[in-house]
Amino acid sequence: MEYKILLVDDDNDLSFIISESLSKYGYITTHASTAEEAYEILEKNTFHIIILDINLPDSSGFEICKEIR
Repeated sequence: MEYKILLVDDDNDLSFIISESLSKYGYITTHASTAEEAYEILEKNTFHIIILDINLPDSSGFEICKEIR
């Protein structure tokens, strides 16, 4: 089974490193830089795990977590 992970973080360099590391273990990652982008992705896709940054330019990881729960 391939596990899909949504990574929500505004630090593109860190997101790239995390995505590359996870892909070595067979995980499929999708990246969003903002809460708005994350919501758009979540409308069309499902994920096994979501990794959220707490400080985003347009929201917080806590708010996103509340919203998608």
